[in-house]
Amino acid sequence: MKMTSMDIEGLKLVDLEEVAQVERLKQFLQEQGVEKPEFMTSGHMNLSWQGEFQGREVVCQFGPNLSTYQLSLSEIKSYGYFNPGKYEKAQLICQATLEAGIPCPSILKAGYAGTLSRSWCIAEKAEGEDLDKIWKQLPRSTKLSLGHQIGGKIANIHSINPDVYGQNPISPQAWYRGWFKQVFANLSALGIYQPQELEKIKESIVPQFLAENMPPFLTTIHGDILQKNIFVKKDPKEYKVSSIIDWETAGLGNPWADVILAAWWISDEYGGDNKLYEAVIGGYNEVISGGALALSLNRSRTMRPYIDLWWYLNILWVRPLMGDFSQVERRRKMVEKVMEEL
Repeated sequence: MKMTSMDIEGLKLVDLEEVAQVERLKQFLQEQGVEKPEFMTSGHMNLSWQGEFQGREVVCQFGPNLSTYQLSLSEIKSYGYFNPGKYEKAQLICQATLEAGIPCPSILKAGYAGTLSRSWCIAEKAEGEDLDKIWKQLPRSTKLSLGHQIGGKIANIHSINPDVYGQNPISPQAWYRGWFKQVFANLSALGIYQPQELEKIKESIVPQFLAENMPPFLTTIHGDILQKNIFVKKDPKEYKVSSIIDWETAGLGNPWADVILAAWWISDEYGGDNKLYEAVIGGYNEVISGGALALSLNRSRTMRPYIDLWWYLNILWVRPLMGDFSQVERRRKMVEKVMEEL
């Protein structure tokens, strides 16, 4: 059933091993104190359940089964999706997020279950409506208002001190060099690109990006701000952002990449709504208030192809690591398209 529901995306998300674990996962949640656990959905990376915990509705998540993946790839455990401690880190970031006045569901319990080879968490249910489900029906004026709000929330996230989750400071250039090393090694190990192809990308794109497009410093970022991770409420006449979810890949990163990707996704990417893109960037700058992280529209548009390129290169190895090579050809073509822009 789960595979059939996702066929439209061409993704093999679930195999027999996953189905066989359903009862084990249910039992594990009951052992943690979750009552009436019920399977919800299989996402691109995680399995989601719902239930009750200490008298409140909760959403429970399990990360990928790490025993089935090629953990010999370069520093794989450091990467968000496959990090055994990803929900424990997300718990710390969510607590700091709430203290900063940014709405998000509290993560009540989190850990890594060695017997299941999965990270897991129990979180409060998000308040409001899933923006992804109502986005297409919203009038353009409401979308513009929400875009502006979302930009401001991203700026608030960037104000969170990385010390609260034990992240050591590092220069943007050093961070990207480490990131490139990891991603390129994984792409090569999985056979997505030949070494000479990766060398061409490094030589033609990386030096210019590092020289001209670095933020003044790194900050806490969310890393995946788009409609499906935002909940809203109508209060009383207009929609307000009521909750931001999916903090598993949050951490130290490039604040400009964070807001540029959000603006790009929310404005429908290629051929999207320029005014909506500008609304997100404008909302961000309004909260940043002209400081070192202020991002002009011109700079955001100059950086956007680079950020888009890095996103595609990253996702190109993540899916195949899970055994899904169905999107490799399409995404390689997207990399070629973006490189032509540059």
